[in-house]
Amino acid sequence: MLYSLSCLAGGIWQCLRACRVRGLLGFVIVLMSWGSTFATGTRDKKPPEKSQPGPASCANFKIGRFDQHCSSNYSSVIKRYGPHQLQTIRSGGWMKQNISWLGPCKYQVDTIDADESRSTAIGMRQLIVVVPISALTYRTIEYLDGIKTNYTCTITRISRRPDKG
Repeated sequence: MLYSLSCLAGGIWQCLRACRVRGLLGFVIVLMSWGSTFATGTRDKKPPEKSQPGPASCANFKIGRFDQHCSSNYSSVIKRYGPHQLQTIRSGGWMKQNISWLGPCKYQVDTIDADESRSTAIGMRQLIVVVPISALTYRTIEYLDGIKTNYTCTITRISRRPDKG
């Protein structure tokens, strides 16, 4: 099929030359391969790239309702509304937090209010690095007052809307 490649590169005039050199059968084969290349659209098309979780996928975690489970047996439901979030702890209690996205996959959480049992958390600042696991789930790397903690959380979005779930 060498002549079909030269036909693709040279266009219809190469095909006509192939007809003279190789006869009518050669011309038909070349023309068929040339036509099928354009019909399938493979002549100049690059192979599709595999999508991998990256910075763009972190946008899925900026707003919504999330289920949080941490390595320290701490679990909660987070309702994230743009720059604010409300965290309801399953063992009891709640915290209101400001959230500031510092990059595509990094945010800072400042606790601004909490129930009485969590009042010592008011004023705490955490830096969270997002490690996407899937389109709906990420793992956290957490820093408290600039020091990396020994625990991580897995957070899964359960709804795009904070009040629906």
